Amino acid sequence: MAITIIKSGLLDSVRDAGRIGYRCIGISPGGPMDSSAFLIANTLVGNQPEMAALEISFPAPQLEFSKESVITVCGGDFSPEINGTSLSMWSPKPIHRGDILSFKGLRSGRFAYIAISGGIRSESILGSAGAIPALPSNEGPAARLGKGDRLEVGDGFTDVIGSVSAAISIRPHYSSAPTLRMLKGPEWQILDAGSTESFEEMDFCVTNTSDRMGYRLSGSLGRASASDHMLSSPVTFGTVQLPPDGNPIVLMADHQTTGGYPRIGAVLMTDLPLLAQLQPRMKLGFKIVDEYHARELLEERNKDLKMLSMACKSVLR
Repeated sequence: MAITIIKSGLLDSVRDAGRIGYRCIGISPGGPMDSSAFLIANTLVGNQPEMAALEISFPAPQLEFSKESVITVCGGDFSPEINGTSLSMWSPKPIHRGDILSFKGLRSGRFAYIAISGGIRSESILGSAGAIPALPSNEGPAARLGKGDRLEVGDGFTDVIGSVSAAISIRPHYSSAPTLRMLKGPEWQILDAGSTESFEEMDFCVTNTSDRMGYRLSGSLGRASASDHMLSSPVTFGTVQLPPDGNPIVLMADHQTTGGYPRIGAVLMTDLPLLAQLQPRMKLGFKIVDEYHARELLEERNKDLKMLSMACKSVLR
């Protein structure tokens, strides 16, 4: 044991890189909502990218540690504190036996990630410790952690002998009104000429009916009549669907594996964290890019993570 949940938050769960290779039987990969914050958090404490961490939302939990280790908090800013003293985000910090991590208030964002060196050890099903939404919590990894739950942590670093943090250029460029880069989808052509021409100038808004499965947006593109005759087709994290009411849905981490609505686009993997961190009623827009630009952005992110990993290894002990 290394972590005890003294007070549970709204939605605390163990998340790793996801459950890969089971779409064929209807199980989506899952994984973190904000993959960039998750990957940076693991990198900062010397973990492998796929290792399990905590994904939390606000109201946030209160955690007590019973093992010397190194932790970091990345993603949404919930004003983290250790024993009542402010904790800098996006930077590894040593944690001592008996220390208590709490969160004072919501400043920005929707999901935060707590990584601890050595990673969280949790029950694995189909190669992942993340919850499978279709299963009851008593038949697999818990979708939500509760007060009194105790988490085991693997062996890892226990001290930080220098100063290092994720540079602002490496972090997701969060905004309360982001423009999300998007590839055109297979059914882009169902939009009429007016919608395609004005698409990049339109404002959309995250609605209250948004969750880990999908973010429903308001901002009608007109009725998608093609959906009446469309067979279910493969979808993924970031697929932009257009249901009959014309209000888009962007599929998120716990998305289904197939869908019957037209797929008018796909939000870039590097921009999905910007969407994931939006609260209801926040606005967003879209910008169409090509596949070359999408690959370039992903390669740049991976290069930045490798450089950060090298810097962290020099100060972790």
